[in-house]
Amino acid sequence: MRWLAWTMLMAAVLGAASLNDELNPVRTHPHGAADTAVERLIIKLREAAGATSVIAAAVTPEEAQIEAGRQRVALLAGRHGLMLKSTRSITARMHVMHLEFPLSAESLATTLETLRADPEVEYAEVDQRRYAHATPNDSLFLTQQWYLQNSSTTPSAIDAMTAWDTTTGNATLVIADLDTGVRYDHPDLLAASAGGRLLPGYCFISDSFVANGGTCPGADASDPGDWVTQTDI
Repeated sequence: MRWLAWTMLMAAVLGAASLNDELNPVRTHPHGAADTAVERLIIKLREAAGATSVIAAAVTPEEAQIEAGRQRVALLAGRHGLMLKSTRSITARMHVMHLEFPLSAESLATTLETLRADPEVEYAEVDQRRYAHATPNDSLFLTQQWYLQNSSTTPSAIDAMTAWDTTTGNATLVIADLDTGVRYDHPDLLAASAGGRLLPGYCFISDSFVANGGTCPGADASDPGDWVTQTDI
């Protein structure tokens, strides 16, 4: 294959808003970040083996089930040495355990393992906030741009979304790219003169046949591609 040597300067893509103006909580809560201590856990109980007893004649069956769930959570905490500050019911079987003493990372792992092994527990998770992460609105992103994904089966994919959680670019940043040329009519590589962000660059090839496009040598990094000419496209 014939290779051409080019240098072109490309401005980084900038989102609709600047870094200072953009409302993106991921910037202060990056992917994978966790609190140093945890004091709330979400517990879902398995179906009770026996019928739920009525707590008081004045309450509804739903309220009785919720109260029975709270009592089961209290017994669960007692079995595993957890001191509860309070509990909050999400459903009759799903409850938030607010612990009296926060758990460190090491204690948390042990506590979750113990709770999940309890026969009365369907699952146990940390009660924590989740933040939406940066994903482009490009309709081809998920279907065709595999190289930007986080894929365990494609090691060459760069997991760009995790990087975008930190920044999506800066208008003052300029990136130099050594490549075999560029087609300025590509929608992702529009020249700055056509409303895009790609700067002209420079062609270092002195042989016009080898260069196969542009004004070489000179400030024109355009190239229709290998073994084709501009008339072919």
